[in-house]
Amino acid sequence: MSHYILTAQAKQDLKEIKDYIARNNSAAARRFVQAFRQQCQL
Repeated sequence: MSHYILTAQAKQDLKEIKDYIARNNSAAARRFVQAFRQQCQL
């Protein structure tokens, strides 16, 4: 089972993606981040 460590830039990118999605759908943005973290086991 692999675990990943996000760099500061990757964390910033993830936040920007979440913010972009949240402009239209905040629930979808939360689900995206949750699914991303679950898949990466963060």
